[in-house]
Amino acid sequence: MINKRKKQIHIICREISHYYRALNYAIHHMEEDEFQYQEHVCFERNGLMLDCSRNAVFTVEKVKFLIRTLAKLGMNVLMLYTEDTYEVEGQPYFGAYRGKYTKDEIKELDAYASMFGVELVPCIQTLAHLHNALKWPGMDKIRDSADILQPEKEETYQFIEKLLSSVKENFSTNRVHLGMDEAVMLGLGNYLKENGYKKGSLIIREHCNRVVDICRKLELKPMIWSDMYITANSTG
Repeated sequence: MINKRKKQIHIICREISHYYRALNYAIHHMEEDEFQYQEHVCFERNGLMLDCSRNAVFTVEKVKFLIRTLAKLGMNVLMLYTEDTYEVEGQPYFGAYRGKYTKDEIKELDAYASMFGVELVPCIQTLAHLHNALKWPGMDKIRDSADILQPEKEETYQFIEKLLSSVKENFSTNRVHLGMDEAVMLGLGNYLKENGYKKGSLIIREHCNRVVDICRKLELKPMIWSDMYITANSTG
């Protein structure tokens, strides 16, 4: 709620980002001597997912600009979608020739977002959409098909734990998006050759359980896209 009387502005809000939305409103109505404006918040979390996995990543300054924009809109979440464009120990090819966020850059963005009441949430991939990570030498042990990790291999879960450990180290939030979407060829590549056919619905469930166990170990709260639970359990 905003009240303005002559040269005094009084703002009452629940969150930091709401304050910046109110301040932005007040700035755009400075010509008025008096006004009162109130909004009711309908969502606990509201924000944007920024795709930083196509071509080069957004610069740090551009992400900061978007953080300020979100705050002016009263939004409180920015999901940073990075398939292989963030620094992970022992993974020198992550972001090769495309750019990536270093650990220090993510920490800088995280601290900056916090100032504006915006939660910076890592949005990574722990199953598919990893073509740019899996195309390099040395990744054949954990590759099912061109862009999908091979489930039920210990090397795969060691790799995923490295990804999540990097997330844990660099983001202040304990929430993480694990991706796991659009793995339509799941279990039909190297997995099929080594293990024979297994229903995709069973593979995705068992894989998800393993990754959730890693999240529990690291005290992370995971979320995923839902499409694979639909497609793997239906004919369409």
